[in-house]
Amino acid sequence: MNLDNIIARLLSSDATKEELQQIEEWTLESKENAEALREMKEIWDKTENMSNYKDFQTDKAWMKVNAQIVTEELKVPVKKTSIFRRMLPLAASLVLLIACVFAFKFMTSTDSTPEQFSSLDTIKELTLEDRSSLTLDKNSKLTILSDFEKERLMRVDGRSYFEVATDKKRPFIVKTHHGDIRVTGTKFTVDTKPNKTEIFLHEGSIQYTFNGRLIDLEASEAINIEKGELVKYRHVDHNIESWRSGKLVFADQRIENVFKSLSRHFNIQIDVTAVNVNIDCPLTSSFEDLTLVEILDELKVLFKLDYESHKGKMVIKNLSC
Repeated sequence: MNLDNIIARLLSSDATKEELQQIEEWTLESKENAEALREMKEIWDKTENMSNYKDFQTDKAWMKVNAQIVTEELKVPVKKTSIFRRMLPLAASLVLLIACVFAFKFMTSTDSTPEQFSSLDTIKELTLEDRSSLTLDKNSKLTILSDFEKERLMRVDGRSYFEVATDKKRPFIVKTHHGDIRVTGTKFTVDTKPNKTEIFLHEGSIQYTFNGRLIDLEASEAINIEKGELVKYRHVDHNIESWRSGKLVFADQRIENVFKSLSRHFNIQIDVTAVNVNIDCPLTSSFEDLTLVEILDELKVLFKLDYESHKGKMVIKNLSC
């Protein structure tokens, strides 16, 4: 039996069942063979640090292993045994080592590692492999979970706007914190966090899976999942996409709805429950590329308004028309 051929077949996963069985039987013959297996594993550990697998080169690593084997063999007396029996400890060890390599490669290789896109303090525009486009909001993350061959699978954390390229053969699936969005071609916005998920459908249709239920959405419909409860409704807020454009427009809107839009736009809770707040005051105005504080200060000119920032949210203390 030629050692080089064994190594080549093992590396290429072409070894026959008979050869693998022969190697396995040999490893069970004696403690010496088991010890050889252990020593081979130790040699391998010395040649490659698995945490740096991306820099792994098979040829160089094998040369190191082989050099170490030669060094170790020179230290011990040569035993009168057949070349076949001296080859088998090495081949048996390779069975385990190569299995480990391929398993580790499967988990850490570029092809199997999920591709991620994240944004911190800027909004990102992305185009996916299937020519679908999306806008990723600040402090959001998109993780690609498939190679797009049979399905287009991904997970989103935060807020994102999708324009999905139509492909009936490959469903487009977006995993959220509370369920899965399934489409073939459409436009929608999803905002998902561990405690809340909102989905707004702008064009096309959506199927959303939630706790084993299948919810169908048509254009201009939305769902809100919070505290384990799902609410489906028709959305009329024209400022849903204001976080992308930076522009907010209000035409004779009740101030209660204005604050809801501001809360969604700036991704911050705005509390209007104080008794001195008149939530029916109407507003007709527009704001572009302004901060929340700048908008509230402008509202002070129109209304008797008092507010404060408290524990990560904005509290409206007084408001009258």
